[in-house]
Amino acid sequence: MAEAPVRYLGFARKWRPQSFDELVGQPHISQTLKAEVEKGRISHAYLFAGPRGVGKTSTARILAKAVNCEKGPTPTPCAQCAHCQGIAAGSDLDVIEIDGASNNGVDQVRDLREHVHHVPFASRYKVYIIDEVHMLSIAAFNALLKTLEEPPRFVVFVFATTEPERIPQTIKSRCQVFNFRSITVEDIVSRLDHILTREGVEAEPSERAAVLETIAISAEGGMRDAQVALDQVISLSEGTLRLADVRDFLGVADTASLFSIVENIRDRKTAELLQTVRDLTERGRDLERFAKQILAFLRDLMVLQCAPGADLVRLSGASLDRARRLAAALDPALLINAISVLLDLEARMKQGTQTRILLEFALARLTAFDALRPIAELIQQLESAGPGVSAAEASAAAKARPRPFASPPPAPNPARYETAESFEGPALFAGPEPIPPPLSPGPPPQARAIPLQQGGALEPVGCDDIAALQAMLAQTIRSHDPSLGRTLEAVPLERIEGRTAYFGKPGQPINPYDAKRLDKPETKRAVCDTLAQLTGLQDLSIRIQGRPSLEVAQPPPPPPQSAPPPPVAPPRQPRIEEIERPEAEEAPAADEDPALYDGDAEAYEITPEEARRALGRRGLSAQRIRQLLRENEALRSKIELARKFFDGAILDGEGNPVET
Repeated sequence: MAEAPVRYLGFARKWRPQSFDELVGQPHISQTLKAEVEKGRISHAYLFAGPRGVGKTSTARILAKAVNCEKGPTPTPCAQCAHCQGIAAGSDLDVIEIDGASNNGVDQVRDLREHVHHVPFASRYKVYIIDEVHMLSIAAFNALLKTLEEPPRFVVFVFATTEPERIPQTIKSRCQVFNFRSITVEDIVSRLDHILTREGVEAEPSERAAVLETIAISAEGGMRDAQVALDQVISLSEGTLRLADVRDFLGVADTASLFSIVENIRDRKTAELLQTVRDLTERGRDLERFAKQILAFLRDLMVLQCAPGADLVRLSGASLDRARRLAAALDPALLINAISVLLDLEARMKQGTQTRILLEFALARLTAFDALRPIAELIQQLESAGPGVSAAEASAAAKARPRPFASPPPAPNPARYETAESFEGPALFAGPEPIPPPLSPGPPPQARAIPLQQGGALEPVGCDDIAALQAMLAQTIRSHDPSLGRTLEAVPLERIEGRTAYFGKPGQPINPYDAKRLDKPETKRAVCDTLAQLTGLQDLSIRIQGRPSLEVAQPPPPPPQSAPPPPVAPPRQPRIEEIERPEAEEAPAADEDPALYDGDAEAYEITPEEARRALGRRGLSAQRIRQLLRENEALRSKIELARKFFDGAILDGEGNPVET
């Protein structure tokens, strides 16, 4: 009969702590639990929270030994009795370990509630250890509340979790919470050195400390991760541990590579940085771990800058002396920016798969930073420039400095006409206009030439050349306010008499929107100022000819329905603003004020308030509304949809409902 194979026991299981004294890196927890057991103040529920591999489950088993040892309850279990050996082997019937990830339903909690009242088989306490308890569902937590609050006197619950924030507060309030810490590098190195000594593993005498420190740093505070890595490194080695083998296995970079990276960032050598990333990739290094190494190294440099005498860094010997010289030569602003960029890189690497591209982009971004100047230096430069330099000049000089990756300014458009004031000074419509000075007696100033943007000058525009003046007025205003430019094209300048500019043609109706826009005080100021710049005439006033009209031509009566008309292509649906206005002017309605018009009924000169009242009284008639609904299918469908949803009605200008 073949012999049973001998099962190898890994370091993480073989060297698991078996007592509170062997628990590494958690003195605050071991001392508290030892005191509770010694004083007989054993709680009914404990919650152990902390990162992975720091001893949560091991502490739960040690606690179970302490309360069930034949010599106990005692803070120092004997490890010789049947209970201690059964708990260590995982075969004790009174210590039940449950995986919360696979038993997270309410049915499993109901089974636990049924069995929790059964007395222990042979031990003093029945201990339930639920690992990864945060994986339980909300219903399972709720089903556990009553049992957890008032369990039998012989039951002890021990919960372990790596995500305590996911535990309901109602569960936390019923437990004693113990927060486990990440184990320090020094404690991990000490424990690994003890394991190497007990296992009889040889290492290069000059590299032993560096080997253990490299493994401890890569474990990131977890003792179990460090023990597993040490176990693998020993299996891969040829009898003696070497630092190069450890780095190749863990995929970490050496200290010289870290110094080279930071020096190339300081000297803005992007090509060398990208070549370093390529070499690391070809050698199979873990780029995500390498980014963490750079971040930790930059942190050490920052600490050496801020507190050079403090023992807060992990470097030693020649590496520490070189790091101090490098920290003294680095700009603090560059160091802070580098740490910020690498923190952002670390978060991106956790979410993406293109780690090489992300690392190369971050390093190229660091070398693209321009040299930063302290604010104190800028203030000193301003003060040394003397009182003649204003803040505006300093700001303009700062804006004039070239910046990296800045695009050139757009080329000026030679076809655009601008006045001297609009080209060199503030925009016409940039804000409230200043109060003009009082007019001095004398003849009006002569018309001034209007310069082009690129060379040459136009001839002065006289008031008799209305077509050219209107074109330049509309173009100049459109460059600042396109909407007002379109209004001036619809209501053009007709003539200038004296100091009055007439807009609109006599006898031609004006769109109500254009009339209202031209009547605004700010519009009049803008138009008058532009005319003054174009013609040289000051203190101009505006007079609008014609009158606003909402009336449109009535459609002809429909033909008799004696015979169906032949099918024709449907005409384009006209918009309301495109419908022709009547050629003949209608007389004012009975409710309109005749004083709105002057003697010849041509010039439109009323105050804005009177115009608003007059326009408010004018509305579409019922006949016109029915015509629009017949001609515009889209408008009719929208109105019918609105009436269907809101149960509304259509009203004419007098407020009466319209039957459609």
